Amino acid sequence: MDRRRLIVAALSVPWISLYAAQASTGVDARVLFVGNSITAANDLPAVFRALAAAYGRPCRTQELLRPGAPLDAFVADGSLERRLRAEQFSHVILQERGGDYLCAFGPASCEIALRALSAAAGAVRQTGASPLLLGSYQLNPRVAAGLESAEHEAAAAAGVAHINVSAPLLRGRQHRPDARWLATDGHHPGADLTLLMAALVHDAVLGQAPRALPDGLSVPRAGAGPLNFTADAVTTVLRAMDARQGAS
Repeated sequence: MDRRRLIVAALSVPWISLYAAQASTGVDARVLFVGNSITAANDLPAVFRALAAAYGRPCRTQELLRPGAPLDAFVADGSLERRLRAEQFSHVILQERGGDYLCAFGPASCEIALRALSAAAGAVRQTGASPLLLGSYQLNPRVAAGLESAEHEAAAAAGVAHINVSAPLLRGRQHRPDARWLATDGHHPGADLTLLMAALVHDAVLGQAPRALPDGLSVPRAGAGPLNFTADAVTTVLRAMDARQGAS
């Protein structure tokens, strides 16, 4: 076998082993969520898992989460690399703090965030998994537009798909301002925003936009009571996603 074929064979190993692992366990995707309290609030991985199961697309998830932590923290201390070595994933959802790409934590925070996303994405791709940047959100439309643009540019520079959250959230609030978009602290995601993010991740990872659920959705959570969504809550989220797709 010549050198070129050896290189092609070596590059294909992670994908072959990943396909075999998924086929043998009957799961459609293995997803690692990396982030902070935006992801941890209401247990986004559990909501995504329950949503995928409701549509007959079983997935497994793992978490690497710390309240208030920037993405750079997981790169600098090696915890992301260790987790990637410990288990094979098909997708890794990377979530940065809300203002890092807008330099909200100081002039250097933008540069640090960009380097961290590039390094994290590179580490993920080396394992054969697909990295995705899960956006954050702002309620002020002008600030939200700037955040969306900054996140999109950061994702493009790192070669990462961007899951936009701000735009569908704003449109969802226009349709149903009384929905559970924010937690009582006014900053963290409320239950319906977590459901919206789970639906967006479902679309990005599985290539399938969620459909209406006449019976709603009940999400079991470890160490907490179930998180329940009515059929109307699911429909509200789907309308927010439709608005996003119509505007793109």
